[in-house]
Amino acid sequence: MRSAAAGLVLIAALMAGPALADLRPPPKDPLLPEPLREPRYVTPGKAEVECTVKASGALGPCKVVSESPPGEGFGRATLHWTEIAHVDPARYPPGAVLRIPVDWSDGHSLEVADGAPTPNALRSPEPPYPAEARERGEHGEVVVRGVVQANGAMTGVSVEQSSRSEALDAAALAAFRSWTFEQAEPDDKRPLSVTRRFSFQKDTTYEGVEHKSCREAATDMAWFDRTHPDGNRVKDNLYRAAFWILQRPVDEANTKGTDEETERVMALYRAHAHRFPRVFDAALADCATQPERPFMQVVTAQWKASEAARRVGRKARR
Repeated sequence: MRSAAAGLVLIAALMAGPALADLRPPPKDPLLPEPLREPRYVTPGKAEVECTVKASGALGPCKVVSESPPGEGFGRATLHWTEIAHVDPARYPPGAVLRIPVDWSDGHSLEVADGAPTPNALRSPEPPYPAEARERGEHGEVVVRGVVQANGAMTGVSVEQSSRSEALDAAALAAFRSWTFEQAEPDDKRPLSVTRRFSFQKDTTYEGVEHKSCREAATDMAWFDRTHPDGNRVKDNLYRAAFWILQRPVDEANTKGTDEETERVMALYRAHAHRFPRVFDAALADCATQPERPFMQVVTAQWKASEAARRVGRKARR
């Protein structure tokens, strides 16, 4: 008999809602995105999932209730996140159903220190993408910090987290310095320390990535590799977007929506993630001889070649 707890639906905001205060951050599993650290490789959006709590505190099965904008992968990415997230089983009994809305644009709003109310901005321009930096393939995110004074002026602006591009950092600083706010009320806390994340991403939609030329992709990745000596390309939007575009046929084939089918698809994603770095490197090498060809055509061709080689290898081992 179905327990009463199994019918419980909890509506809570993932990032701030007290009902999910015990939601533990998942491990940093490569290429499995989660909202707390995911670089924005598509336009900001939202998704809502519904999950059942297991005895261990793990979540599943889960299903997408809604996503916006549709077709950009927010529902799928949120399902990946729930696969590796846990809640406190002491607070959420086995069989409880959680409905979890996730705002993937989080992190690009104004953040205020010490939990103070967010001041109302009168002027808040976004920085322009410096043309020369864009041509050089420079991209990334800048976190800047400033102090809002009682008169609404922004002072003491500095870079808290660099994009590793002087031009992008300078553009973010200039924009943030020009922000102005409403004057403080008598009970407002001022001066007030605030931070803001600015994105300079050349690839903000799947469509944009699919139309990127080999020349552009090679330029972008060459800059990223030079400025990220740790070699962790998972941080890069182009790298991540290319991987998820390749997974579209897997998504489209997942029409049954059963728990077994979902587990099969998740296993495929993990297996594909292990092979993708070699495919991506091979595509960049091919791009040297065909710079004007769409980059994703080259990536797809290398992926298919990798699939064929894997099948041949499996037959040979039988």
